[in-house]
Amino acid sequence: IGDYAFKGATSLISIGWNKIQTIGSYSFSECLGLTSLRFGNDVKTINSHAFESCSKLSEIDLNKVEILNEYAFYNCSSISILTISENVKQIHENAFTETNLTSISFGGIYEPNPCHELSFDEDIIEVNVLDNYTGSDFCGIEIKKMGSCGKDCSYTYDGTQHLLEIIGGTMDDWKSQNEIEGNQCK
Repeated sequence: IGDYAFKGATSLISIGWNKIQTIGSYSFSECLGLTSLRFGNDVKTINSHAFESCSKLSEIDLNKVEILNEYAFYNCSSISILTISENVKQIHENAFTETNLTSISFGGIYEPNPCHELSFDEDIIEVNVLDNYTGSDFCGIEIKKMGSCGKDCSYTYDGTQHLLEIIGGTMDDWKSQNEIEGNQCK
């Protein structure tokens, strides 16, 4: 999608395309009615300012996106929760600043660190990562690791292996608290 292609298209509500590889700079900026994005497996790059000031944008599926350039979602004030897949390789400066992000879930491992140190605002409450995550933080933000024992249960623990929360399942799903804290499932 070319640069400035839909800039200021205020009646646009939702985007969902396949077979698009790059979202151009400013291509959807100031689309004030835009509430959701869903990209297929082909979108790899979101260029600078692509969705800047889309104030109603709250639902984002980044799917297989690898590169989020500077200011990609700058000033998207309705974004509060974000899931980033393991495919992301680069999150540039200010990609998600001036949002209302409070929670990030990251599905990757850490090496190499995909973030620029100023990718996010400082007021993010939590970052959830998977068990195989190797970093001690995410873009300088404290992490909580998530795991699953199969069935309908999951658990969260902080970077020092202290159990924080168990969700769903029954105690029969776990052998002991030591195994929960050691990330072992029955």
